[in-house]
Amino acid sequence: MKKILLFLILNYCLLFSNSIILNLDTAIDIALKNNEQKKISKLAFEIANAQYNQALSANYPTLDLDFIATRRDEAINMNIKGEIPLSDEISKGIIFSNALNQTGNVAMAQNIANSASLNQSLSIDSNFELINRDNSLIKLELKYPIYTGGKIQSIINQAKLNKQIKSQEINLQDDEIIFLVKQIYYGHILAKQIYKTMQNSYIKMLAIKDLTKRLYKNESLNIKKTDFLKTNITVTLMKVKLEEYKSNIQLTKNALKNILAIDYTDDIKIIEDSLSIDNLDNYLNKDINSLYKEALLSNPITNKINLALKVQNEKIQEAKSQYFPTIALFASTTKIKSSETNGLYTDENKNNWLVGINANINIFSGFKNEYEILEQKLNKKKMKSTKKLINDSIILNLQNALVKSNEIFTSINNYKQANFEAITHRDLNLKAYKIDMVDTKEMIESQVIQTKTEVLYYNSLYDYIISEALIDKLLSRK
Repeated sequence: MKKILLFLILNYCLLFSNSIILNLDTAIDIALKNNEQKKISKLAFEIANAQYNQALSANYPTLDLDFIATRRDEAINMNIKGEIPLSDEISKGIIFSNALNQTGNVAMAQNIANSASLNQSLSIDSNFELINRDNSLIKLELKYPIYTGGKIQSIINQAKLNKQIKSQEINLQDDEIIFLVKQIYYGHILAKQIYKTMQNSYIKMLAIKDLTKRLYKNESLNIKKTDFLKTNITVTLMKVKLEEYKSNIQLTKNALKNILAIDYTDDIKIIEDSLSIDNLDNYLNKDINSLYKEALLSNPITNKINLALKVQNEKIQEAKSQYFPTIALFASTTKIKSSETNGLYTDENKNNWLVGINANINIFSGFKNEYEILEQKLNKKKMKSTKKLINDSIILNLQNALVKSNEIFTSINNYKQANFEAITHRDLNLKAYKIDMVDTKEMIESQVIQTKTEVLYYNSLYDYIISEALIDKLLSRK
């Protein structure tokens, strides 16, 4: 029952899983598309772009519409109370008017006015509502910065440079992903080649074991029982190593699926079965100085620090803008909603507009501006030192990579020659072993040495390919 269930599960997986055929370019494309860290870098760039557009908005005026409705605990009143002194002419006029109303005789009223005391005053005692209890107001206001001493432009430039920095971070992430894909992709091919080498060596050791057994049974003078046991031990140990190298194939395949961010149920098949350095861009004959210049111009890390220095220059300009005035134009129109027509609620007051200009300059802030400028200048100086360290580090890494690449390239030919000689040595020993001219120890050693030299040759091919990939990464070559 368990076997049937396992069979059904395997068939289900094979039926519904995808098989992806890969070469190096396809693997890199998939990794760059699916890698989560790359997606994070792209989101960071989109955020920087949004921040840049936010900064650009400072070049435009702001337009605000306010609606305010209020209710007070009670209306605001105004009380006017007191004595207002009157002039002689006004006093005579008031006395004359009152006398005329009383007597009806103009001459008599005139005499009364002339004879009366002129030191008159008007008594006032008035209380009226100035602002209603309920009020509503609609206000439309425009503000536009005319001059800010370069502050707005500095902020915009910083946002633009930050966007370029995020773009370089994407390039840096691409370089890291490509390098990792190359390491694992060629590591998988290396694992398959070493497994094939070990498999062939294991088959040859089985043949040596059978030959040793025959020679021992035929009572060879040089072959003893201990020799037969020695071949058995060697075969067993090689079988263990064979399984280890077989598992390396699956481990590298799993690692490749992980870096490609594909589903674990999907299967991958790599077209290439062997390592080759024929199509590589060999750096051994390139001008070293031109490679140094290319690294300092194209490497995303150096580009990031160069952009960061430009950002620092803009921060200095932003700090210096505080020495200049800020000038802004403003305008507003206001409409008051009220049924009241007295007090402040005249038609003229209910609808009004206002246009003005505002200028502000900081006269003294306790030396804050001076120290802020100094801070940004010191940050720039610190960043320049960091830039030198980064540039020196990149040049040193490139120098080491070129030296290592040259060393490995030389070792490839040596290992290739050593493997050829080891094969010849093994074959000659095998012929001599068949006619009882070589002992078992020497026969086993010749086979083991040949296996080691072949593995070392394949390892040197892999190391050279990865050393070239590291140089590509330092030069930011895709």
